[in-house]
Formats: sequence, structure tokens, C-alpha cells
Amino acid sequence: MDQELVVYFDRRFSELAQELKRDLGQELKRELGEELRRDLAELGTELKRDLGQELKRELGEELRRDLAELGTELKRDLAHELKRELGEDLGARITASAAETRRHFDVVSERLMDKIQLVGEGVIGVDQKLDRFRAEVADEFRRVDRRLLRLEGRVLG
Repeated sequence: MDQELVVYFDRRFSELAQELKRDLGQELKRELGEELRRDLAELGTELKRDLGQELKRELGEELRRDLAELGTELKRDLAHELKRELGEDLGARITASAAETRRHFDVVSERLMDKIQLVGEGVIGVDQKLDRFRAEVADEFRRVDRRLLRLEGRVLG
């Protein structure tokens, strides 16, 4: 039964780790994505205001292309960095959760082992009492048997 329990907990820990990883990843992506969008929107607004007409006049189409490429590269770099950080953080959380669950399982299994040992000791005690009772009953039967033989001897003899 202990092996089955270990297999069950290992499978359950795996499922919980995957579920936690998925949920945390989605939540962090959503939160960081919204924050990144706001920051990028603010940054875009500031750039538009500061550079405004001067950029349009002087740099024109070339600057727009360069900014688009830079934005794409920045998004790619930020996305890569975000994925890396999320992966590290999520991995650490999963590892900590697994360790905590393992400790809890160890405590529970130790309690169960103690209870099983107490039951075993109780069974041994009952077994010993039963052996003593059998010996007493056998002794009583021998006495009754002797009395019966004596009575038969008196009645027949």
C-alpha cells in the first residue's frame, strides 16, 4: 500500500505542478502583458509628442522603418526575457511546493507507521491473552474431564 500511495502522490504532484505552472504562467503573462502594453503606450505617446513634427519632416519614412524594427526587436527581447524570468520563478515555486508537499507526506506517513506499529503491538497483546486463555481453558477441561472420570468410576464402580 505504501508504494501505491507514493505513486499516487507522485502523479498528483506532477498534475499539481503542471496546473500551477499553467495558471501562474497565464496570470503573469496577463499582468505583465497589460503593464507592458501600458508602458509601451505611454512610451509611444511621449515619443510622438517630443519628436512630433520634427521627425516627420526630417526623417520621414526611413525613421518610421527604423522605429518599427526597433519596436519589433524590443518586443522580442522583452518577450524572451519575460519567458526566461517566468520560467525561473515558476520552476522555483514548483520546486518549493513539491518540497513542502514531500515534507507533509513524510510527516503523514510517519504518523501512519506509528499507528500501524501500535495496532501491531495491540494484536500481539491480544494474541498473548488468547494463548493464556487457551491454556486456562485447556487446564479447566482437564480438571472437568478428571472429575467426570471420577464420577463415572463411582457410578459404575
